[in-house]
Amino acid sequence: MERYRMKLLFILALTGAVLSFILLLIDAGNQTLLNTCSANDVINCAKVAQSKWSHIGPVPVALLGFFFYLFILFYIVLSDNKEAIYLAASWLFLLGSLMSVFLFLVSWFDIKAFCLYCSATYLINWVLFFLFSKYFKFNLSKIFNKSGLKALVFALVLSIGLSGVALWATGSSSSSAGTTSQKDGFIVEYQQLPENRINKIWTPFYGGQNPKVEIITYSSFFCSHCKIFSEDLEKLMSDPKYFENIRVYYKIYSSSKSCDPNTFTLANPSPCIISYLGFEMIRKGLFWEFEKKVRETPNLSAEIIKKIAEEINKGPIDYKNLAANNQKYFNMVEQEIKLLGVEATPTWYINGKRFVGAYPMPQVKQLIDYIIENEKK
Repeated sequence: MERYRMKLLFILALTGAVLSFILLLIDAGNQTLLNTCSANDVINCAKVAQSKWSHIGPVPVALLGFFFYLFILFYIVLSDNKEAIYLAASWLFLLGSLMSVFLFLVSWFDIKAFCLYCSATYLINWVLFFLFSKYFKFNLSKIFNKSGLKALVFALVLSIGLSGVALWATGSSSSSAGTTSQKDGFIVEYQQLPENRINKIWTPFYGGQNPKVEIITYSSFFCSHCKIFSEDLEKLMSDPKYFENIRVYYKIYSSSKSCDPNTFTLANPSPCIISYLGFEMIRKGLFWEFEKKVRETPNLSAEIIKKIAEEINKGPIDYKNLAANNQKYFNMVEQEIKLLGVEATPTWYINGKRFVGAYPMPQVKQLIDYIIENEKK
């Protein structure tokens, strides 16, 4: 084991640097990477990336991790004293392990979601601390002697420089609001997209009377990304400035394309059930209360959905005619979906310009601010 210890340190530190670079890309709003580790409400990189814990002041935590692993790699290469490297590793991974425990607990108790890439770096820190803890000592003279100090300074300078390059290359935000270049890139994308005309008749909405911004979302009640996007919009709309200038519309997207009133049953948690109940709530003027309750309820089942609808309706639902009464509304939205080519959720249109996926809300907010300030509705 002893002969492989240095190689293992280098390989795991390199893996940590790669994972941290991926997290920098996620911080910059890379939608593909966000989707790879956002499987549900618990395994959800998007939720973690958008939390207040993703930055320490203006600095992304991912950037600190990238710098941390780079420093270790450069120190391994530049130092000719194996004892000094092992001593430094024991101290660094003690600090890294404590930080990992803190972030893990934050994910568990506050964010209530985990990022797989983050969790992989926690595991690396814990494994390496376990491997090098026996070298831990308070006497740091081997690190801070003349030759050790030289390696330390060079590793520090190189790590800072390469971290700066990584920050620039990824376009990662140096604050939760994002960089000017990232902001401009998203706005340019918006400006270049074609505008779509979308039917808003018989579509539930909330927001301002004369909005400058209209957001139309095609969402599924069973889609974790949709839940995040809806929650983020709800938080944004709690600000009177945005509520006055934005109107949010909700289109019910069923993942089942064969909802037929002749074969419809309530015997299983089919997407048809919740879609039909959603249209029923629209007809009764109770949709937004229903949507919020369903969105906030984990582990949906047919019985739970029925109870939610009956609770909000303050009485029984006419299940016998539920499908037949709402099939025309279901068909209307399905026809729109086919014409627009909507294939995934959430698909959302902002003033007719189409985007797919739960974009980080700071990025969406920047675009909304631009539209409010520069476009006339």
